[in-house]
Amino acid sequence: MKRWIGGTVVGLAGAGLLALLASQQGGAAAGAEAVPKHMITYVDWGRSDRDWGLPGVDPHQVAPWATWVMAKPRDASAVAAAGMKTMFYSNPNRVAPKDAMYKDDDSMFAHDCSNQRIRVLKQGSQKDLTDPSSPSLLAQWKAFNQQNLSGGHFDAVYDDTASSTNSLSSMPCHFDSATWEQSHARLLSQLGIPVIFNGLGDGDLVRNGRGRDATYGLSPAIALSAPSNVLGGSFEDCYVTGSSTKSQDQKTFGSYWQQTENTQLAMAKRGKLFMCEEMPGNGNMDDLIDPRTYAEASLLLTYDPATTMVHQAMQTNSGVKLGPEVGLVAMDPISATPSSIDSLRTSGGAYAREYRACYVNGASVGPCAAVVNSDERASAPFPLSGYRRTLVIKGSGVLDGGTISLNGPPPPSTLSAVTGVVAFK
Repeated sequence: MKRWIGGTVVGLAGAGLLALLASQQGGAAAGAEAVPKHMITYVDWGRSDRDWGLPGVDPHQVAPWATWVMAKPRDASAVAAAGMKTMFYSNPNRVAPKDAMYKDDDSMFAHDCSNQRIRVLKQGSQKDLTDPSSPSLLAQWKAFNQQNLSGGHFDAVYDDTASSTNSLSSMPCHFDSATWEQSHARLLSQLGIPVIFNGLGDGDLVRNGRGRDATYGLSPAIALSAPSNVLGGSFEDCYVTGSSTKSQDQKTFGSYWQQTENTQLAMAKRGKLFMCEEMPGNGNMDDLIDPRTYAEASLLLTYDPATTMVHQAMQTNSGVKLGPEVGLVAMDPISATPSSIDSLRTSGGAYAREYRACYVNGASVGPCAAVVNSDERASAPFPLSGYRRTLVIKGSGVLDGGTISLNGPPPPSTLSAVTGVVAFK
């Protein structure tokens, strides 16, 4: 694995890689014994092409909770100095004439079989789909990146809507999914700096049908994780979503939920960050306790301390969108890491995984377990014994008075549809 710092690429292996992974989580580098103070997290501080951020927030207040920050160049160095890793926003895949990466060069864009540029069909969008194999696109993206890198300290670039074919006027001529993904992977590898891409949870994951009964499979965009300079990928609508076709009370269910878990497992197997984007649509964090609890339990089922990363796109007064539940870290699972979420399904229908050692903000709290009933139509029995307490989340974010308690009531004997529980002995 390679890491880019201030324009220099350095190799990381063995103990060096363990140290980087531990530092990503706010824990000490102690190999398998490292205890993270919180899950790997990221927050938005501002995007390089958008005029918003966190005015009045001291980076040192956020550093105990945030591992990564998306920042503008003007903020990046101060954020990095406080101890957080930084990335800047880019979207070379869909550009409009007003965008910094735009160039009126037809070779930069994808075309349909009538040789027309392909438009992005979103309200108010003037964007066209680019061609990932275009040398002109690579040159424009590199120039854009260099402009940002010269303005502040960054550890990676964020690549939005990578390889997405969602919401388009037509498909590229003679489109082939494998070829398209391979072209995007080559584009990332040619960039020469670390990348985190967005596209693992793209809207085109459906294999069969549409709507609530659709069958979902792994996104083809997982192929973009192959280049050595790719640190990981982002999965939107991760366990929490505003989409009514994928959720019940903003909690994902069924095949889509299973696909999310399997993507989390697949990225961990590759040693790449799985950025879980909890996206309930509009909502204040303190009004979303049930979805947050469900997401926490779902994350812990396939949790990997070195690769599981969380971003909670929920409103807080401070603008720091991280709830105190990110401080709950589960270690030393009783069962081996499964190859599929199906391996964690119990006879009664719920999914469960137990951990011998759990921690809150680095302090031991003993064994814990995550249990989820992701069925939207039926209840399921709680499948474990010996657990007497449950996780209770209260309030908003970590800088807004939010808290967690491990002394909630005993787990229910029956889990209602689309319910998650984190339990303690």
